[in-house]
Amino acid sequence: MANNTKYFSFRLDFQSLKVEFVCSCGAKVESVEIELPIPDYSAETNKKSTKEVQSIKICENCNKNFEIILYAGYAGGQCEIIGIENNQRTKTHFTFRANFNGYELGAILNNTDFKITFDESIGKIKKLNELELDDEELNTLLKNNILVSVITTMETYLSDAFINIIDKGDEKFIRAFVNCSEKKYKKSFKLKTTFSDSEKTKIINDLKEFTFHNIWIAKKYYEGVLNVDFPKDLSFLKEYIESRHDVVHRNSKTKEGATVKLPKLDIEYAINEAIEFIEFIDEQIKLIL
Repeated sequence: MANNTKYFSFRLDFQSLKVEFVCSCGAKVESVEIELPIPDYSAETNKKSTKEVQSIKICENCNKNFEIILYAGYAGGQCEIIGIENNQRTKTHFTFRANFNGYELGAILNNTDFKITFDESIGKIKKLNELELDDEELNTLLKNNILVSVITTMETYLSDAFINIIDKGDEKFIRAFVNCSEKKYKKSFKLKTTFSDSEKTKIINDLKEFTFHNIWIAKKYYEGVLNVDFPKDLSFLKEYIESRHDVVHRNSKTKEGATVKLPKLDIEYAINEAIEFIEFIDEQIKLIL
């Protein structure tokens, strides 16, 4: 690592970040908010999945340039700040996606019929997709937000099923979850074979910070903790996840500035793919419960 470069890693559960630090001239430097890039979830390796975004910040006092680079792959992310020492202190502000609050976690743990919930939600989404509005702009807005609902419904199943299984307290699943989360738990739980009620409660509460927006991280935990396989080819989700991101975080604009327009047939295809995906997972979940 270069002496004038600072690195730090992060989880892929935020939308954007900005950093603050002190320039060698003594002036405070604060970057703009930098949006997290979307990994290529269809790639075969983390390296190939990694995307990056760069930002330049100039010290207003001495005109020194600092380059800030975010790297995001499906195994996690890294920030690189060129122009400061690696041991220099920085203050990082993350704009997070909405995490679960106590009410939401309670709702998840009460939803033990997560497949029924998924089926009911998808049924309603199908009916919504039958609507065609006369106003083209409003119709585009409707279809785009229907896609958001499709992806959210799929993620809700993944979240509810996973958290409910861990909450049942089976030691083998808790142990497997700790192993998959080695960095987080390696000091406190690394050598433990059994867990107290308070430790189990801590792990369940930690799941409030876990994100199922990243399908590749969800795959890692489902396969590593529950021994539930994902389909080998996840490329069918890539386009939909990226479109959802554009709708939610870029006001239905791509990075190139094009307007996202999803016709009825595209939504139908997304719905069918989501159903096949969840049914593939659910058949394995039934063997656990």
